[in-house]
Formats: sequence, C-alpha cells, structure tokens
Amino acid sequence: MTSDNPRDDGDRQEPGRSEQPAAISPEALARAHAAVQRLSETYIAEVAPANLAELESLVEAARQSPADRRTHATAIYRIAHDMKGQGGAFGLPLLSEIGSRLCSITAKNAVVESPAIAALDACLEAARITIAERIHDLDSPDAQRVLSMLSAPKS
Repeated sequence: MTSDNPRDDGDRQEPGRSEQPAAISPEALARAHAAVQRLSETYIAEVAPANLAELESLVEAARQSPADRRTHATAIYRIAHDMKGQGGAFGLPLLSEIGSRLCSITAKNAVVESPAIAALDACLEAARITIAERIHDLDSPDAQRVLSMLSAPKS
C-alpha cells in the first residue's frame, strides 16, 4: 500500500540513521549549563535592571500623562512580555510571574486607568526586590513575601 503523501516514506529509514537520538556527552552538557548560567547572571545584573528602569519610566509617564496611557500600556506590555519569557528562560520564575501579571494588567486596561497604575506600582516594587535579592526559588519565603505584595490591596 502506498501513500499519496510525498513526505510519507512509510517505515523506511535513511541509511546510517538510527531511531535513537544521539547522546550528548556530559562535557557538552556541562558547557551548555555553564553558558546558560553566565547568561542568567548577565540577565539579572544588567538586562533585568534596565528593563525595570524602562518600566518605571513608562508607568510614571502614564501617571503624568493620562492622554497617552494607551501608548504607555502597549510599551509596558511589550517589556513585561519579554520579562515573562526571560524570567522563565533564566531560572527566575518569580520575575516571570511578575511579567505575567504586568501583561495581564496592561492587556485588560489598554488605557491604564488609575487603579491599574497602583497594581503596576506593586509589580514594579516586587520586581525591584526580586532583582535586588536575586530570588530564584518560587517556593522560598522571600518569593512568598513578594507574591503576597502582589495580592495585597494597597491602602
């Protein structure tokens, strides 16, 4: 029986190819892990603080210029979305969670009304602490303290 699909080669296997994926040497894994660790350190020392500074500037601009809040919300969302992914990639799940919350706030509030600005401020404070204290473990007491800041209403 033949297939009409030109990509379907049935059960035939290319000569020289095994069904098992090639093994990666422990040395190669160690080098890859070290490279990711270096990138993670660069991210938390340089990139995350720069992103945070940009977010702080955008939130302040949204606070000062209500007419331009839609533009600021879009820019906040873009940086927060990057933060969400980068936090996950570099072993910073709390920073990823903060990025996710920033995305949710700005996605729901494209014009960023005043109550949303208070929520953005709480997220930025949480990010400041996470970066300064280099919180990696989402289950740690420090992470739980930061997460509680995000769910506690501001008075």
